[in-house]
Amino acid sequence: MGQRAHGYYLAALHLEGERALVVGGDDEAGERAALLVRAGARVTIVWPTAAAGVLALARAGAVRWLARGVVADDVRGCRLVVVVARDAALVALVARAARSERAWLSAIDQVAESDLAQVALVRRGDLQIGISSNGVAPAVVRRLREGLDASLDARIEALCVHVAEVRAGLGACSMVERREVMRRLLDGLTIEATIRYPAWFERGERPPGAVDDAGAASATIAEQGT
Repeated sequence: MGQRAHGYYLAALHLEGERALVVGGDDEAGERAALLVRAGARVTIVWPTAAAGVLALARAGAVRWLARGVVADDVRGCRLVVVVARDAALVALVARAARSERAWLSAIDQVAESDLAQVALVRRGDLQIGISSNGVAPAVVRRLREGLDASLDARIEALCVHVAEVRAGLGACSMVERREVMRRLLDGLTIEATIRYPAWFERGERPPGAVDDAGAASATIAEQGT
């Protein structure tokens, strides 16, 4: 299965007013930075070059962009560090600095160095659905996120708003009473999901392109059993 990830405890970070560092300047760095800004973090991006998304954030004053290579001092005072650049030596340098500063580190595609993993996120207003594979199958996670994102319409956001209004008025109720109100309120809300798998998987074959211990292209499971 390739590199084995840590087991993760999924949680949401409260970053309002906290300093966050993003190392990298491509579109992915811009996307990560934008999510951090949305969470209320004070974001600095460090990289010699910047893609359009990073430039847009910097010009809008949403982030600070330092057009140079990262140094250990950039981590000082940060609560969270996200390394988008796929450079093992650079990740190791930033990881040492992050541990020294007791900052959380998320290094994309560098599971062994990371304290936390980025989850694929589907968002509708205050509703957020996070999907993770513990870092071992990001392509599967991405496809699931795309499917969920296409399935959830704007009405789910409106539903959450209405439910929040009702919940706010239940302050004097017991937990049992709250749960009964919510049960009745959400009666009829159902999720119907259909998942279609790749043809090779449905046939019980090993993945195309996989190699066995001898280095040859893998045979199918059915062939191995004959």
